[in-house]
Amino acid sequence: MKSEKLELKMISLSRPLVMLVITLFLSACTSGTVTRSFDEITSDFDNEGLFSQMFGWPFQSKVLSVSGMLPVPDLGETCNTSGRRGAFTIFCYNPHKPTYSATFNYLGSDVGTQESHRYLNKLKSLEAEIGAYQNLVVQRALIDVQSEDKKCSRKPEDATKQSADCTQLNSKYTDLDEKIEALAESINQMQVDNGVIAYTWEAKSSGGGSATASENNKGVVDLSKGISGYALLHGIRIKTLVIGNDFNDMYSEMSGGWYPKQLKMPTTIIQARHIVYGSVENVNAIIEAAVKASDVKGVKIKDIEAKVNLALRRVLSNRGALSLISYERKRLNRYGEGELNGTSGQELPFLTTYAVFTNLTDLFDSAPSKMF
Repeated sequence: MKSEKLELKMISLSRPLVMLVITLFLSACTSGTVTRSFDEITSDFDNEGLFSQMFGWPFQSKVLSVSGMLPVPDLGETCNTSGRRGAFTIFCYNPHKPTYSATFNYLGSDVGTQESHRYLNKLKSLEAEIGAYQNLVVQRALIDVQSEDKKCSRKPEDATKQSADCTQLNSKYTDLDEKIEALAESINQMQVDNGVIAYTWEAKSSGGGSATASENNKGVVDLSKGISGYALLHGIRIKTLVIGNDFNDMYSEMSGGWYPKQLKMPTTIIQARHIVYGSVENVNAIIEAAVKASDVKGVKIKDIEAKVNLALRRVLSNRGALSLISYERKRLNRYGEGELNGTSGQELPFLTTYAVFTNLTDLFDSAPSKMF
C-alpha cells in the first residue's frame, strides 16, 4: 500500500476531494470476500518497526502462511508487502535479471492426461464421501436431539437403567458415530494422499447472492440464511511475477490513468488441474425430511443445524494437504510466457481459481530507486 505517497498528495486537495480519496483508500484496504479462505484465514501478516527505526530496529513485515502457499521466489529479492493485506498480494523486483514468472508446483500439478482423469475421479469420490458424511451427521444429530428429549444417558454405568427407547437410540447413535468417524478419517486420508485443499463459502439468498468466505475458519455457516458450500482443489500451482530490468521497455507505454480507468496486471495467480465444488444448501431439506420421517414432535430444526454444522466443519472447513514438488522460473515477454499461441498441445490446461491484479502504474512507482 502506498499510504505515505497518498497522504502527501492529499495536502493540496480540497476537503471534499480529500474525503473521497480517504474513502477510496480505506475501502481498497478492506477484504470481505471469498478470498479469505485462501488468504486471511490461512495466513497472518503484520508490520513492525515503523516508529522504532531511530533505535536501530528496521521496518519489517511478517507473513505466515499456514498452507505453505507463500509466493516468495527467493532470498535477496526486493518485494512489496503490507501488514494489512494477505500473502498473495506480495510482488517482487529483481533489477539484475529480466522479468520472469516464478512457479511453485504442488502434488498433482505435473500429471499426464490419463493420470489426470484418474485424479478427477478420485476428487469426485471424495465429493461423494462428503455427501455421505453429510447425510450421516444429519441422522446422528436427530438421534442426539431425540436422546436429549428423552433424557437418555450414554454413560456405560447407566446402561442397565435405560428405558427400551433409550437403549435403541443409544445403539443407533453408536452405530452412526462409528460410520461417521470412519468416513471422516477416509476423507482426511484422501485429501492427504492426493494433495487436495478444501475451502468453504456462503452466499446470501437475497441481494444477488454475493459469495463470501466463512469467517474465522468457522466452516459452514447458518444454513437457513442462504446458500453455502465448499470447493475441492487438486493439482495446484502458484505463479508470481518478478519484475526485472526489461519491464519498463515492455509496459511503460501502458501505464498511467486513474480510477476507474486503470490497467491492472496479474501479479499472482493460483491454478488447479481439477476443481470440484458443491453446495450444502439441501441440508435443511434433509433435516426437515428426517424430522418428518422420525415422527418426533417438537424437534427444532436449529437445534439439529447446530450439531450438523459442527460435524461438517471437521471435513469442509479450509483444510488441505500440500507437497511442493518443483520450482521453476520462466522469462516473461510482453505476450506472457513462451509463444503467443499459449498452451501447447502436449501440456494439460490449468483452471485459474485465484488472481491478484495490481495497478500497472503502481508497479512502476513501487520499484526500487533508479531501477527504470
